[in-house]
This record gives sequence, structure tokens and C-alpha cells, in this order.
Amino acid sequence: MSEERLDRMEGMISQLITMVGNIQKSMNDFQKSMNEMQNVQKEHGQKFESIEESFDRMETRMEKMETRMEKTEIKNEVRHNEVINQIKRIEKDQDFIWEKAARNERELEIIKRSSES
Repeated sequence: MSEERLDRMEGMISQLITMVGNIQKSMNDFQKSMNEMQNVQKEHGQKFESIEESFDRMETRMEKMETRMEKTEIKNEVRHNEVINQIKRIEKDQDFIWEKAARNERELEIIKRSSES
């Protein structure tokens, strides 16, 4: 019986060693997977930082463009006002010229009639 017991114990120890070996293999595989995941996570972190830098540069560009657009709008408003003022001056000059032309036409007509009589 004792030999039988020793054989069973040997079988159990052999089984335990196999189980421990399987667990150790699983743990090693798990550790490799974790390391790969950490590497991927680091790569994603670097890409994210790169994207953040790109967005910061784009934001700076956008701010510069907005500033330029505001300056352009101000210049356009000034030019618009200058054009409107010039048109108003031309209208006043035109009105003055028409009044003067009408007055001269009347005077010419008066002179014409008085010379005819």
C-alpha cells in the first residue's frame, strides 16, 4: 500500500508541476500581452500629443487669420466711407452744375428774346 500511495503522490506531484508550468506559461503570455498593450498605449499617447500640437498650431493660425480679417474689414469700412463721401460730393457738384446750366439757359433765352424784339 505504501508503494501505491507513493505512486499516487508522485502522480499528484507530477500533475501539480504540470499545472504550475501551465500557470507560469499563461502568466508569461499575459505579461507579454500587457507589455504590448503598454507599448501601443505609449504610441497612442505620442500620437495624441502630436495631434494636440497640430491643433495648437492651427489655433494660432486661426487667431492670426481672424486678426487679419478684422483689419481687412476695418480697411474696407474706411474705403467704403471714402467712396460714399466722394459720391455725395459728386452729386452736390452735379446739382450745382445743373442749377448753373439751367440759370444760364434761362439767361440765354432772355437775351435771345430781347435781341429778337
